[in-house]
Amino acid sequence: IILASGALMNVLLCLLILTMVFVYSGTCTNYLDEVFPEGPAGLAGIKPGDRIVAIDGKDYSDWDKIVGVISGSEGKPMSMSIIRDGERLTFNCAAVEREGRWVLGIVCRLSHSPFAAFRQSLSATTEMFNQMRLFFAQLFVGKVNTDDVVGVVGIVSIMSEQSKYGFASLAYLVAIISLNLGLVNLLPLPALDGGRILFVFVRLIFGGRI
Repeated sequence: IILASGALMNVLLCLLILTMVFVYSGTCTNYLDEVFPEGPAGLAGIKPGDRIVAIDGKDYSDWDKIVGVISGSEGKPMSMSIIRDGERLTFNCAAVEREGRWVLGIVCRLSHSPFAAFRQSLSATTEMFNQMRLFFAQLFVGKVNTDDVVGVVGIVSIMSEQSKYGFASLAYLVAIISLNLGLVNLLPLPALDGGRILFVFVRLIFGGRI
């Protein structure tokens, strides 16, 4: 537990930083903040303040999934259910292509709730962890170019570049580095916490010093 606590703190720091970023920048909700009058949704009768709850009979509450369904519709007619003043209404509309994307002309409402931000940070951390785990797996079998791996100098250079885009962008990068550090330290290699943990389990099984 002691050996793993360092890596655990890196993960917790990642969660904390991402929560702060999402509180600052806001997290997407399934409430509509803006509906363009000339867009497919506006022409169908959908209004700002409506809450999207289902598409083609399937329930949705996550904005990213809603966007994914709209993008995947490729212009096919959709049945969209919304909640307005406590009443469930259904509208038929079809996305149109704009700059290579299928859109309905709607903008979500942002929430600055710490609870919503924490849930979003959990989701983002899990996704980043899975991507890093896949990267290391491919690295060890030679499917990743070692030029894609950077050291301290490379990290400083990247952070300097990201700082130009503001606090949120830089903080997000720091969170990624923190999670990456935690994951690397848990690798079962000598001199890393993961290597020491491995030897603890080896001694637990065979007993005595190695």
